[in-house]
Amino acid sequence: MNKLIPTTMIALGALVFSAPQALAQGTSTTVPGANGYDLSPDGGIVAGVDATGSFIWNPVTGFTYLQGGIGNVQKVSANGFVVAGQIDDVALGNKAAGYWSLTTDMWTSMGQHPSMNGGCPTFGTAYAISDDGGTLGGLLWDGCFTDAFMWNAATGYTLMTDANDSARLNDMSGDGTMGGGWIQTTSRVAAMWDTAGNLTQPLISPANPGGFGEIFGVDMDGSSFTGWQNGGAFLMRNGVFTDINAALGAPQSVGSSISNDGRVVGGWSGTGGPFGVQSGMVYTDWMGGFDATAFFAMFGVTPPVGQTSYSEVRAVSGDANSFLAIAGGFPFTESVLITLPDSFSSLGGGTVGVAGTPALDGYGWLNPGMTAGIELLDAAPASIAVLAFGGTYTPTPLFGGIVGPLPADGFLFFPTGAAGEVDFTFTWPLTMPSGLNLYTQYGVLDPSVAGGIALSNTLQLTGN
Repeated sequence: MNKLIPTTMIALGALVFSAPQALAQGTSTTVPGANGYDLSPDGGIVAGVDATGSFIWNPVTGFTYLQGGIGNVQKVSANGFVVAGQIDDVALGNKAAGYWSLTTDMWTSMGQHPSMNGGCPTFGTAYAISDDGGTLGGLLWDGCFTDAFMWNAATGYTLMTDANDSARLNDMSGDGTMGGGWIQTTSRVAAMWDTAGNLTQPLISPANPGGFGEIFGVDMDGSSFTGWQNGGAFLMRNGVFTDINAALGAPQSVGSSISNDGRVVGGWSGTGGPFGVQSGMVYTDWMGGFDATAFFAMFGVTPPVGQTSYSEVRAVSGDANSFLAIAGGFPFTESVLITLPDSFSSLGGGTVGVAGTPALDGYGWLNPGMTAGIELLDAAPASIAVLAFGGTYTPTPLFGGIVGPLPADGFLFFPTGAAGEVDFTFTWPLTMPSGLNLYTQYGVLDPSVAGGIALSNTLQLTGN
């Protein structure tokens, strides 16, 4: 990533480097009396357990109890359509991996793999689910050892390991193509699997020759993931390893969830356990690590009445604008759904080039003085991308698509590199009024397109 402030954008206002301002831009809603386990990828649904039983919940309609509250909830798909977990299987006479469907309000047991030798103590649990709810993953008990698995209704189980190791799949990519977790003979080793069950050990390095660790969160396509390595949280994004624990300066930490683009990680740091001191953690790959209480305070979000801090960030939505946080310390905790403003909106208008339609998106939040970024993907490689920006959106047919920022206030020129990408960060000016819109769009030199220019979508940036 090119961390720079494009000089032409300075003309929009004084880009002053300073601490982000605390503004009342976020919202928080406590999930009453509940232990929230997961947040749906779209950020609208919390799944968990309360005194009545297993549930899904949203701030508008409240609680929906899964088949009367039965089942053991672990993960939830987009829009709360499918919940992964564990259910009593009457035929097996034991608990087994299963899923609940909103359509039927029924739990369905996934049964047992025919090669397994009973359950010790159960037959298995589904700990992971794809965004669409069609693929699940977790572990099966084979005697008193475990096998990681992926499962779908059409093909059933695919085992991830052989008989010589125990293993568990903790999370999977949003598209259901990759799963992350651990394998273990004597110590836990971080593991990734594809849908065919092929294993990789991605944490093996000179600093960690055994690959020790565990994966807890996987992004949309499996190219980025988080977890712990030797007691500390990490981010592996597109093959680049970042030691989050070192950035936090914490005694120990865990990355437990990750956004779809692999840029934002949620988790906790501290000593942990029922008698330790634990703090929630948010890490972004462009701003670094934050104590969760301080991070959310930048958006005017504070812990619920009676609580002083957030002790864990348990889940992050795909767009990183919603978080499931745990407030307070053991055992007096509360689950809180936190939503931050969405600063970026795609207005369309792109055209197909040699690598597809160039895709322009933003990341971060446009608070005065806060760093954010924009990224262009799928542009023609080894070419030039011209970024037009301005305060006026006048959609006009040009170059076979729609040009949005007309008239443009300025232009920036970037090489697209071998990957056909451009990525840079900038600081949102302290002088920008709340609600101000800026419009940006790339034109990419592309000889495969009539007229020689492929357009990205127009991206609207809205200040908070």
